[in-house]
Amino acid sequence: MRLSFALFVLGILSPGVGIAQEVQYIDLSSRSESLAHDLPPGSMIEAYSCVGPKDSIPQKAGISLERIETTDLYPRQRIASEFRVENIGTTPLNLPIHPTLTDKDLATSFVYHRMRLPLEALITAEGSALDVGGLELYGSLKRLDTFLTLKPGESIRVKGNVGVRRWYKLDQVITVSTDLELSKFKFPVKKTKQFIPSNPQCRLEWSDRGTPLNAYMHAEPSTAISPRTTCTSYCVDKTVY
Repeated sequence: MRLSFALFVLGILSPGVGIAQEVQYIDLSSRSESLAHDLPPGSMIEAYSCVGPKDSIPQKAGISLERIETTDLYPRQRIASEFRVENIGTTPLNLPIHPTLTDKDLATSFVYHRMRLPLEALITAEGSALDVGGLELYGSLKRLDTFLTLKPGESIRVKGNVGVRRWYKLDQVITVSTDLELSKFKFPVKKTKQFIPSNPQCRLEWSDRGTPLNAYMHAEPSTAISPRTTCTSYCVDKTVY
């Protein structure tokens, strides 16, 4: 067992600007994990991130993993982590910043936005990456207080406990980093009528991710895995939210 310790990494620097101005610090430590993992198929309307070839896009975000409390990751562990999102583009960037979807929100049909900050475990030698868990923030255009507009050069920092919901079958030397997922959803999904997604154009381009952190992922002991649920390359615990 290695001694747990905190790791710090400098945030992404905006070209020609220096360290970004932090305009808000969001602490989700007292919140339980959101219902995002239970979203029904077909509820996503649009994803805003670019994949593959893209034209020049003025909206750009830099994302980095600022801190994790330990370099030893265990199944079902909750890891205190901090993420930074910075506007490194040339136009304002609107981000959802509300911690949860409330029961009142779910009582009626509505459209909402979600920002997810995943914790990714990468086996560098194999080039395989695993989404371990993550933090989510929400926003609705009906509630302007659930969004924050970042000007170029501004950033937010998000702190929370990431639940380790996926892990590799065997102990692995890994690096951990993060990404940025911005998307729009409709709730609830009507089974009687197909919901047609909007035009899936690129709305946002993100920069290179922050420097990965070296870590170690522990597998679940073989005595704890039921023969009927034995995993192959990685394991998933659907009971942890």
